[in-house]
Amino acid sequence: MFKNVLILLGRFSSLLLPLLIGIVGTKLILDSLFAQPVVSGATETKSFIVDQGATMRSIADSLEAQGLVKHAWSFYLLTKLKSISSQIVAGEYELSPGMTPEEILNRILSGEIVYHQVTIPAGARTADIPFLLAETGLASLPELQEAITSQNLMDELSIPAASFEGYLFPGDYKFNRPIDARTMIVRLVAEGRKQISDKMIERMIDLGYTFHQILTLASLIQAETSDPEAQKNVSSVYHNRLQIGMPLQSDPSVRYGLQKFEGELTQDDIRSP
Repeated sequence: MFKNVLILLGRFSSLLLPLLIGIVGTKLILDSLFAQPVVSGATETKSFIVDQGATMRSIADSLEAQGLVKHAWSFYLLTKLKSISSQIVAGEYELSPGMTPEEILNRILSGEIVYHQVTIPAGARTADIPFLLAETGLASLPELQEAITSQNLMDELSIPAASFEGYLFPGDYKFNRPIDARTMIVRLVAEGRKQISDKMIERMIDLGYTFHQILTLASLIQAETSDPEAQKNVSSVYHNRLQIGMPLQSDPSVRYGLQKFEGELTQDDIRSP
């Protein structure tokens, strides 16, 4: 009896041992593919861009090209094993060669994209805004200056002027890649238009002003003073003068007319048409 048991155990072991070896071997292979980073202990990060409409295969190829995973095919295999069904969020991700392929995949699936914040202060002139936006590193200064002076872009946005002055809304903005200079300018214009309520439009119509005229007045008032209470007084003075056909007789209107924003105004400046 005991002998028969030993025989059975021997036969079972002969079957079990290859299976265990196979399981352990598979585990080691999977760990090397999915659980091992390119550089163990690495802490530096890289900016990785997922373009709109990118596929997992193209993402895998880009990850390998940037040294973030060892093999594109193994990363792509990981996405297949996990049956990824969620929508990939396009944008910029902070990834590290010290992250495992699974950690990288989870980061991308989380949609934790990097945002670049910039503040456009109230009263900032159009010529100053490209310098502020360029600090994000998302577009170059020449590209932004070209976009902000583009008459074609103004026409596309139905801006009845030769400048974006007054149309670029101040505030805190968060931009993310991929983005270009024109899109950043469009975003500032769109944000300003979102602030205009139906009630404000009705009020403009009652006063007989166009949207462009209101923005022009707002820019002049802001240039006079940044104090909210003082702005109310300036606004009242401006409207009273306009109602009786009187010139505004303000420094900002002269400066904007002459495009002279630095230094003192001279009497010749003030007398200029």
